[in-house]
Amino acid sequence: MRDYENNGMYRHSTASALLGWATGKDLRYEQLPVEVQQHPQYGRCLVAVQAIAADEVVLSVPTDRVFASQAAEDLEVHWAAEMGLRLLQERHACRNSSSKGSTNDRSHSCSGGFWGAWIESLPRHAVTPVEFTAAEVQQLVVPSAVQAILNMQACLEDCYAELEPQLQQIDCGWRDFLWAVQADSSGRAAYRLSAAVRYEGLPSSHVSLPGIDMCNHSSTAPNAAVRLLHSPGACQGLAALEEVAPAAAQAACGSYFQLLAGPEGIPAGQQVCISYGNWPAEPFLLLFGFVVCELEHGSTAAGSSSSSRGSGGGAAVVQQQVSDVAVGDEGGSWYEGSAAHAALIQQYCRSKVALARRLAAQYSSSAASAAA
Repeated sequence: MRDYENNGMYRHSTASALLGWATGKDLRYEQLPVEVQQHPQYGRCLVAVQAIAADEVVLSVPTDRVFASQAAEDLEVHWAAEMGLRLLQERHACRNSSSKGSTNDRSHSCSGGFWGAWIESLPRHAVTPVEFTAAEVQQLVVPSAVQAILNMQACLEDCYAELEPQLQQIDCGWRDFLWAVQADSSGRAAYRLSAAVRYEGLPSSHVSLPGIDMCNHSSTAPNAAVRLLHSPGACQGLAALEEVAPAAAQAACGSYFQLLAGPEGIPAGQQVCISYGNWPAEPFLLLFGFVVCELEHGSTAAGSSSSSRGSGGGAAVVQQQVSDVAVGDEGGSWYEGSAAHAALIQQYCRSKVALARRLAAQYSSSAASAAA
């Protein structure tokens, strides 16, 4: 199987071709304001190739090119497992399509089929803590992180047992399943539909946004955002069309996920970053496979100057404040070269433990002063 490190030009050109497919543009004749580049620190990312004005549309991906989970009420297994299974089924179909009429060995090529361009652009190996051994999980020290990872691992094992017959039909095993779950739920590939999007009449789902999923994360200075553009005026007669051709109805509706430049625009040469969410450390580690600690740069926990959270005493206050620590500023790519580095995880652990000790000391000092 080809990998990024040994076939850098291949992977880069594949990722670039994805932008044309995702937006429906022929890049031989049209130029997008961004391109895929390989950054020495952040990995593969989107970079502005020209100055982008405030609120300008950077990428526009029609909803028929968005890979979505089933609605929450229809899911029988975890959404990541359901999407992972369908990803593998689509990969299998793409490979079969690629091999038809060819005498070459293209068993690892996904160039054929509707989803081929997107699948071909996905990382060959995306690592998140679901692959950690029991010993590696325990090294994370923080109880909430350890328990979250163990719960997710157990959930995926149960899902695999349930989906194994369907996986066997497409010659996939446990390793394939893990790859699909991580490639489709990690970092930039998973975008949770917000309440505003659900208000537009869409079900509560998780979606993968081809092209937009190349954006890295910034918690402090995102220069772009994602919105769903839905044109009611383009949907007259939509209900009738949905009855006979749901896919055609969706395409005719003119709905798009758009990547928009922020209020200050994006200078040429700057990386395009979005916010994955204002979350504590554990979700970043569990779902995205990376953490970026700001503590070494002097930042503090949210609310760490106050000991008024909860009423369970010092231990409860410290636990609540530690769980509120937000990490990340331009989080690294979740692709091959930079995902879930052991040194970064160790830094995360040391930072969390050090913060807990500082908060405990602050609480003890405050309690002693109050008692005096």
